[in-house]
Amino acid sequence: MPDWPSTRALLQTKIALDMKKMKYNLLLAAFPLFAAVSCGVDDDDFTASIFDTTTSAVDATSATAPFDQWLYDTFVVPYNVEIDYRYKLQESGIDYQVTAAGYEQSQAMAWLLKYLFYQPYEEVLGAEFLRQNSPRQFRFVGSYAVATDGTVKVGYAKDGILVSLRYVNGLNLDYGNWTESDIDALNTMYFRTIHHEFGHVLHMRRQIPSAFRQLTASTYNASGWSGLADAEAHAMGYVTPYAAMSYEEDFAETFSSVICTSDEDWMTTIIDATANGMLSDDRNKVMTLIDSLRIAGLDDASKPWNNFTANGVAYTSFRDYLDNVPVVTSAGASAFGLLQRKVEILSDWCTTNWSLPIFSLRTNVQQKQSDINDFMRDEVAPNIFKLQ
Repeated sequence: MPDWPSTRALLQTKIALDMKKMKYNLLLAAFPLFAAVSCGVDDDDFTASIFDTTTSAVDATSATAPFDQWLYDTFVVPYNVEIDYRYKLQESGIDYQVTAAGYEQSQAMAWLLKYLFYQPYEEVLGAEFLRQNSPRQFRFVGSYAVATDGTVKVGYAKDGILVSLRYVNGLNLDYGNWTESDIDALNTMYFRTIHHEFGHVLHMRRQIPSAFRQLTASTYNASGWSGLADAEAHAMGYVTPYAAMSYEEDFAETFSSVICTSDEDWMTTIIDATANGMLSDDRNKVMTLIDSLRIAGLDDASKPWNNFTANGVAYTSFRDYLDNVPVVTSAGASAFGLLQRKVEILSDWCTTNWSLPIFSLRTNVQQKQSDINDFMRDEVAPNIFKLQ
């Protein structure tokens, strides 16, 4: 990983501080992003709707009726998905200590789920695509799931059908005043998991190309991936350490990374992947990938990728760095070449099988993240329901 002058810690936020107070052995420290998420997809029918939308299931006498009706109208009817924020012991698991999601935090998370997941896909592909393919249920849990041995699960997904989002009570409710770190934490704790699981749903319906499976087949490690640092994974041609677990996880991680990963973190990945050398024609591919990802301010001197140290050499220009990367002759020795090819195969697969322009989806999501303070202040805050 390049040595930025001011290294950003993704979780130096309210979430991170609360995690430290828990004094548990967090799996997050060892596993990147959502490593504690259980993955897989079964043979769910995924019909047009699995919920009865002809009559409302909302109890009008409940103290939470206004929010429940909003959830029904916003998610069940248009997208065929249920949002469950009420605590259920039998569904949360008796082996873990958890707390219920707060009422206001659940509302904020539901708004964010609509804004950062459902709206982008609908705007790019249409609501029918979501009705047919999105997860069938999201479950909100207030805390992390703390096991008796002190380990913590930050998220859980089952068969691409159910996605459980933990630590919803850690959401920043200071509407309109979110920092870049808050947005990073939002992706780290929630939305990378969601897009990752959605990637699994899609590849179970349309097979992962054999070309993708073969690119780094010799370095997948079902148990050893957890010992990799981010920079080590990047230098092997993976977007994250978890991607090194298997080709299925590699595909889902690449999918979610294209959509969610920030410009700065993508530039870190590219620098790590090129540091040990690249093929003579990789330089053009680097610039093509940067253009595809719509990374802004490539030559902006204030950006960290224009002021960093790599392999003991200080650079004040990413372009200068790229000009000094050693040239290798073996395709297998170019980690960037492997990574770039994975992104290229993924993009082609999305277009061919789903008519999904994944880079356009990324642009949509990244723009919404940039506008998130306006959204939280103008759309969410005025529409939070109070208990009746």
